Amino acid sequence: MTNNLMVKEIVTEVLKRVETYFQKEKPILLVIHENTEKNILQIKQLKKDWDVVEHLSANMDVPSIHQAVFLDVNQDLFVKGAVGIADTNESILLAKLLLAGVKVFLVPDESLSNILNLDKDKHPNKSYVSMLQEYENQLQRFGVVLQLLSTIVPENSKPINEPVCHEQGTFSDKLLTKQVVETWRSKQINIKPNTIITPLARDIARERGIKISTNDAKGGEDTC
Repeated sequence: MTNNLMVKEIVTEVLKRVETYFQKEKPILLVIHENTEKNILQIKQLKKDWDVVEHLSANMDVPSIHQAVFLDVNQDLFVKGAVGIADTNESILLAKLLLAGVKVFLVPDESLSNILNLDKDKHPNKSYVSMLQEYENQLQRFGVVLQLLSTIVPENSKPINEPVCHEQGTFSDKLLTKQVVETWRSKQINIKPNTIITPLARDIARERGIKISTNDAKGGEDTC
């Protein structure tokens, strides 16, 4: 019994150190922006999930990077990117990133966002709006993603089976981590008997009032 307790304590401590270590390893994100107060706040938000490399639009040197985001994209950069025009600092940088195979996110400014969300069939100039909205499809074919800043998160920040297991309240993977608990939408997580729960996952579950329960082979339920 003593040996089992010692092994359990050692495993718990190792898991805690491993999870803490990987939390420090954030993916790198190149951020292209104008130096405004709004963008400074947006960059602080991005730094929660990313190792941010700031790159002002006046500097066109392209660092070795795999993912990049342009903040407050206006109609000018949007259209130029879609049709391949590169005659400004930002459009030249966008072209270089696309040619280098970098995954690019564009965060539209308020004006562009409103245009992209218009109902073209009800607009007095249907053809013009339709053309602009088609540019979005063109950019997507280039691998560009237009989305809100809040939805730009690392690909591994959410569990792969999140939509299914969250709705059913059942987690079927072998390791329950802090990241899984943080994105859990219900107040109970049902896990398998052999699922390992990291210490940070337990802490977050406790803070958020989420109960972690184990279903045994006989259909019973134990609360962790």
